[in-house]
Amino acid sequence: VGHVSELIFLQYGSFIYCICFSIVLINKYKDWGGTLVWNFAMHFPERVAAVCSFCTPFFPPNPRKNPWKSMKSKPGGRFDYQLWFQGEEAETELEKDTRRTIKLIHRAVSGIILLRNILFVPAACFHNFDNSDVCIDDMEKFVGGDPEIFRLPPTQKKGFLAGLGKSDEISRSVILTAQDLEYYGQNFDLSGFRGPLNWYRNVEANWKWNCSTAGKKLSVGIPALMVAASDDAVLTPSMVESLRMSDWIPSLETKYIQDAGHWVLQEKPDQVNTILKEWLNKLNQNSRL
Repeated sequence: VGHVSELIFLQYGSFIYCICFSIVLINKYKDWGGTLVWNFAMHFPERVAAVCSFCTPFFPPNPRKNPWKSMKSKPGGRFDYQLWFQGEEAETELEKDTRRTIKLIHRAVSGIILLRNILFVPAACFHNFDNSDVCIDDMEKFVGGDPEIFRLPPTQKKGFLAGLGKSDEISRSVILTAQDLEYYGQNFDLSGFRGPLNWYRNVEANWKWNCSTAGKKLSVGIPALMVAASDDAVLTPSMVESLRMSDWIPSLETKYIQDAGHWVLQEKPDQVNTILKEWLNKLNQNSRL
């Protein structure tokens, strides 16, 4: 498949001098844009005026630790769904009913009943939590599925969305309109899911390429904004500290949005826009734009 990040950078990097924004791409599971913008800024700092990411922190490449080998050594963990995505079975599952897939993946924190407000992707993450975290009765009613199955890791239950209900049993999220659902469904009916899944099949290749920036810090002259969502169950706000982002990005400014999950741009658009406007205005006042 090749180095996905490298190909994207080479394709667009020759003419880009921009502020790099991470957006949640709702048709690609999660905001890969964050991974791309942090690494783009590290590889080509001279082409970046400023960088901003939502949910996705900067993962500093470590030449001594292959992230793909680490994931494979921990089946059933937080990133077990990425192991499931390696096989053709993943495409078959997701493409069988694209609208069901989209309805189950694209959900707001407020769109599901949990004892704790945790949500990214039901099938991918519920097995990480204790019984005290999830209200099984409410969950079963919501997804119309088998709670004993959907709590299992994807590689164990042989499916990313296995154990969840049929499409007509699943309500749309409050952040997904009927028009949106039909639009995304029609497009994925045509394209399939191979393209998006190939991102996960390039973890090791991308890591090898990004290792060329290992140990490098982002130029202090490049403003950087990281916006974390309080209830993102995969890219948790604590990762900003655990990954020591401020060590690698000296100019880092961090903001937190409460009561929002992985799709924070859709869940809290007003707060997102306020944060961005204030940040951009500050950059403009400092003649960064």
